[in-house]
Amino acid sequence: MKELRTNIDPIRSFDLPEDASRARIISTDFLNRSSRKMKKVFKKLQQRVLQRDAAMTKANSVVHLSTNIRDERNREIEELQKEIEKNKLNL
Repeated sequence: MKELRTNIDPIRSFDLPEDASRARIISTDFLNRSSRKMKKVFKKLQQRVLQRDAAMTKANSVVHLSTNIRDERNREIEELQKEIEKNKLNL
């Protein structure tokens, strides 16, 4: 029992030091900045998706979906996914 108490006591002393609260403030600032960046990326992605959907609707109304259009759409989706991953790494 004594060993348990000696093992737990040092952990209690680290519950809420000032440095930890400062670190939490810094981390929340970082999260706010990164969330703003992600909002910009998602807004750009949403605009691209809407443009692509409009183009696909127009293309579908004129001709049936061909493999070229499908390949182009898949290529664009891959580019957007790479861009999102790149932005996540930059955060």
